[in-house]
Amino acid sequence: MTHANRKSVNLYCEALLKAIGVKVFGEGTREKGVEGVIDYLNKKGMDTTAFFMEDGSGLSPRNAVTPNHLSQLMKIIHSDKLSFDEFKNTLPLAGESGTLRYMFRKSVAKGKIYAKSGSMTRVRSYTGYIKGRSGKWIAFSVVLNDYTGKSGPSRHLLERFMENLYTAN
Repeated sequence: MTHANRKSVNLYCEALLKAIGVKVFGEGTREKGVEGVIDYLNKKGMDTTAFFMEDGSGLSPRNAVTPNHLSQLMKIIHSDKLSFDEFKNTLPLAGESGTLRYMFRKSVAKGKIYAKSGSMTRVRSYTGYIKGRSGKWIAFSVVLNDYTGKSGPSRHLLERFMENLYTAN
């Protein structure tokens, strides 16, 4: 999981999806993996009506998932006390590791935000957890879609947003 989340190796995400297919249905295909994921989310109470998953990496243009879906997923994982810490520790840590290594380095939120980043042309997103000043865990997801201009200012805007989530809680 660390290679998938911290290093963003999409090949690992695809392999994980197929492993889910094997575990749930005995068939290591992308289709069975997607079916296993959607079944799991439905059993956990997530409304997957507008949740479209075509691959494990999130790169298919036919994927459609909302920030609400992603933050609900983070809440589901947080509620599993046996695996939350293990999962959280696979995520990049603000100012320290992975795709967040160079973000938040001089921020009060350094070391308090665990998040998976995602980006494509004119799309940038972050999903994960913030341990607020109160010590309470906050599940979040934020997506900028079809933005104009360079990616740097967009990344800085999202960094300020996440830092504000930390300081407000």
